[in-house]
Amino acid sequence: MLTKNDMNGSSMDFVSNYKTIEIRLNTDKLINQIEVFLRGGKIVNVYDKEGNLHENYIEEGIKKCNDLGVQTILNWISATVNAQVVQGNFLVNKKTGRSDDYDNYIEEYNREFASQIILNIYNWEITESDAEGIINFVMLLIISFMSRLIDNKERESYGQTMRSIESSSVQTPKGFGFGLDKRGN
Repeated sequence: MLTKNDMNGSSMDFVSNYKTIEIRLNTDKLINQIEVFLRGGKIVNVYDKEGNLHENYIEEGIKKCNDLGVQTILNWISATVNAQVVQGNFLVNKKTGRSDDYDNYIEEYNREFASQIILNIYNWEITESDAEGIINFVMLLIISFMSRLIDNKERESYGQTMRSIESSSVQTPKGFGFGLDKRGN
């Protein structure tokens, strides 16, 4: 018979599994890190009067680009670093063990992103010395994020995370027959 502890355990497993998947699919933190980098700031943890921990943004460094550049770069990255894209699948070549789809995607992304930065270097007020740093910073994120698509391992791992076995049973106490005899009368 399913006990209250079993039900609480199943409920806690569900919440834990949900949180795990939420962490893996929510890309807001990654996008925010790029924004902080582009704006030349940093995030610090501070406690309020009640002792609650909060993250605060502090403008500390020099901006890598102007607001238009930040907005455009973040829109570009958000179009590819999101929960929908990570559901894709880069096939693996069984002979080489590599994913040509992944390699081609990374090469094209790098080329197109670098072109956008270089074409807009003056419009976005990017210094020539910062251009390569911006491209490299973003590409290091893209390379690792997009590797999650290789050989469908990302979606397969969700199945492992979400798999839980739940059971319940109902037992009728002895002598509880609603006043009916064996024939149902």
